[in-house]
Amino acid sequence: MMVKTKAEKKNKKNNFKIIAIIVLIPVASILIGFLLTQYFIRPYIVKMSGNLYSDKYTLELPALNFYQLKTGEYKDENDARYNLSLIAMKGMFADVTKTGDKYIVFVGNFLNEENAGDIAKRLDESGIKCSLSLIKGPLYKIDYQKGQKQDISNLKKYLYDFNCNFEALSAISYKIAIGNPEKIEINTLETNIEKSLKAIKKQNNNNNTDKIIDGLESIENNMLEDLKKLMFSIDLNDGNAYGISQKALWNAMEKYNNMVNSIRYNR
Repeated sequence: MMVKTKAEKKNKKNNFKIIAIIVLIPVASILIGFLLTQYFIRPYIVKMSGNLYSDKYTLELPALNFYQLKTGEYKDENDARYNLSLIAMKGMFADVTKTGDKYIVFVGNFLNEENAGDIAKRLDESGIKCSLSLIKGPLYKIDYQKGQKQDISNLKKYLYDFNCNFEALSAISYKIAIGNPEKIEINTLETNIEKSLKAIKKQNNNNNTDKIIDGLESIENNMLEDLKKLMFSIDLNDGNAYGISQKALWNAMEKYNNMVNSIRYNR
């Protein structure tokens, strides 16, 4: 009978480990390769292929977010109109808009939160209680083809100019509210809007871009008309300048948001 020494037993154990390692390495390699292919390489190839062969791009239309000074919310329109008349009796501009199933009475809309907060504080001190709410406009992206890059570049410039003009109108309305209107700023805004309108060129090759351009052109033409009324009111000192500036802001916001929604829901 052969008796194995400790060294022989140890060698046999080591040989078994070596064989196990030799067998397991290929299996592990195959498994790792499979996982890499499934979760890293294949998705990357698909993504890379999409980038290489896709000729579609997107343009995000800027949302018009603003701060609204609300004096009340009512389920009944008559109640809203009654409270509106009470504010008007104090010589303050106010208006009513319907949001969902509620009628909102508001006394101002501003793009700048600090300006809106300052007016809210002044109104509170004068006895008109109001709350400040951030109203977010619709956000939407439009698709365009690679060959339209220049047209989209032009459209981005029109949108940028419109936003600058809109912010300027909001700033003017704020200055009127605090009793410090500056005619030179109104004249500058008129000049900038006229420049924006002259720079606009129709694309005639994309329904969505044409809708946006037509919409911006219409809004800015209306803004020009409102600025003429505003200047006339300031010259007369008839007390209507703030209301005119606020209606101009509100009309521009509504028309822009309606334009974005029309593109979104009528694709």
